[in-house]
Amino acid sequence: MGDILIRKDYYYCDELKKGFYPLEEAMPVLKNYCLPDLKEQICYLSSSNPYNLTQEILEKIGGTKISTSHIQKVSNLVGKELIDIEEETINNPKKIKEIDKNKKKTVISVDGAMISTYNDWKEVKTGVVYELKDTKKGLESVNKSYVSKIEDHLSFRKRLKTEANRREYYNTNELIVIGDGARWIWDLAENEFPRSVKIVDWYHAKEHLHKIVELLYESDTNKGREVEELLEKNLYDGDIKNFIKIIDRCKIETKILDRFTDFMSLGTEIGYFLRNESKMQYRYFEEQGYPIGSGVIESACKQVVQLRLKRSGMKWKNEGAHAILKLRTMYLSDRWDEVVSTIKKVA
Repeated sequence: MGDILIRKDYYYCDELKKGFYPLEEAMPVLKNYCLPDLKEQICYLSSSNPYNLTQEILEKIGGTKISTSHIQKVSNLVGKELIDIEEETINNPKKIKEIDKNKKKTVISVDGAMISTYNDWKEVKTGVVYELKDTKKGLESVNKSYVSKIEDHLSFRKRLKTEANRREYYNTNELIVIGDGARWIWDLAENEFPRSVKIVDWYHAKEHLHKIVELLYESDTNKGREVEELLEKNLYDGDIKNFIKIIDRCKIETKILDRFTDFMSLGTEIGYFLRNESKMQYRYFEEQGYPIGSGVIESACKQVVQLRLKRSGMKWKNEGAHAILKLRTMYLSDRWDEVVSTIKKVA
């Protein structure tokens, strides 16, 4: 039909310092200059693409001309409304109704990724809840859902617990929590999911093991490789006591006591393994059919955060980042119908 010109009377009150359009009061849908279908297109595209690319796609494919500032405004408004709904659920949790266990294994995994904001670099905490399904190829991760936000660990703890409740984690036969060695993750697990099986990601543990070998042997790569293989076997077996005994023998052999800085760093690394001994029983975990790697959460941080919020030159305000993160987690969690419903309610 081409462009449609809408003329609107405008009234302004000097005393109240406020104006309004009578037509918009009669038809609220005109306040944002976007019908619900266009709002959905904007949110859908901007959840995966920068605002300027969203603008280009809308114009080339749909013939819709709209500014990047308005695209950002619509995304922020809808994202904020979704966040408000989530916060309401967090603050007013529903009563849990446990029924017969109908899920074999549910996994909760947590990690963080850094993004650049206008103030400084900040950590986006991200969590994923999913189920394990036995297939001919082995265990498969299915029905993934995500939460993600820049916030302190206590607030994020409530957010993740709310998502786990929505997924009825309490109706699973076995609950598993996987993460790296960060203390806030295990504080979260102990307080919110005390009956869960807690596992330190195998690959993070191996990184710390490799750091120990580097501190001990520096440039002696052949001897270091031999010791690393031995330590890795003990680590997989969950024999942390023997693991430490091997390191103690290596301390004498390498005379690391004469290198004070390296010796102190070695103590920190050893503390990591002592602190997480019960979460490092990898042979036992695999025998029980538990995953020992955090590949799902590593992928989640990439899919949810990095691919959209960590592109070259991007800087974010917290509010804008949160809005996009919310839209993105709803899309990746297969909950887009809730986004559409919200758009129609606020239209």
